[in-house]
Amino acid sequence: VIDTTAKTVTVESFLWGRPKKDSDSKTTERAGWYVDFPISGERVVGLLQMLGNRKAVFNTQIPAAAGASGGCSAGSATTNSYLIDIPSGGGKYTPIDGPASPPLLLQIGASTDSSSDPTGRSTRSKTFERFVIGTTGLIPLKDKITVKELIGRLSWRQINNYQDLKNKANP
Repeated sequence: VIDTTAKTVTVESFLWGRPKKDSDSKTTERAGWYVDFPISGERVVGLLQMLGNRKAVFNTQIPAAAGASGGCSAGSATTNSYLIDIPSGGGKYTPIDGPASPPLLLQIGASTDSSSDPTGRSTRSKTFERFVIGTTGLIPLKDKITVKELIGRLSWRQINNYQDLKNKANP
């Protein structure tokens, strides 16, 4: 559900999975999510950008008027720039007057790494800010988006030395 007053996106609670039957529309299991945009004619026309494995950033275009002559000409459309949390489906959007570029994501400051845990795994945090280029120039969307990723040893799988294995098999 998109709240056009608060400029937010919310999703009723669900479980990742697949409904038992394709016709089962009353279940809370979902294989993904979708959104019905609130404005007639609003469409995603650019690429969806991912930040880590949790955040999606994209823009939509809204024509001046459905069926109006020149409805897709320069300067006739407006843009909504969305920031969505993939696991929950929730997020927010920022309206922009006129057409705009795809979102620009710029890292702010240096990455920070946590201390390693006993397995050798740690977390790297990066903070980004979102911008678009519109008819008035560079427009900051005033979002500080922090993304965390796992780094370091991610498993304890043993890697065998090929030469040692070969020498044991052929003494």
